Amino acid sequence: MHTKNLTQLLDNDNEARSYFDALPEFVRETLMQSKGDISEISELKSCAQNLCGKGSK
Repeated sequence: MHTKNLTQLLDNDNEARSYFDALPEFVRETLMQSKGDISEISELKSCAQNLCGKGSK
C-alpha cells in the first residue's frame, strides 16, 4: 500500500500505527513535524531509527 504522507500511513496501516505508537515521544513529535514524506512503513522505520540514534548520542 502506498500512501501520500505519514498521517495517511498511520490511519491506514495497523502495523505502522503500532510501531509509531511504541516510539519515544520526541521521535513521534519529530516525525509528525518533518517535512519529508513518509509514505511506507520502511521509511517510517528508517527515519525513526535515525532519530533514535541521534537522540542517544
